[in-house]
Amino acid sequence: MLEALKALELPAGKGFIWIAAEAGVARALKQYVLGELGHPGAWMKAAGYWTAGQSDAADKALD
Repeated sequence: MLEALKALELPAGKGFIWIAAEAGVARALKQYVLGELGHPGAWMKAAGYWTAGQSDAADKALD
């Protein structure tokens, strides 16, 4: 998913980014959007709705 995000051409201007995925994937995508793209954190929501290898586990905070 990270490679797909890197290949994505985002439109110009302000926009809200919403990420929902496995916790580790969501965290990596969030770090890329904030760090590499410089997108403001206030304009993004990232949540890990499940954790690979763990039953009944989620990380919706993703600090």
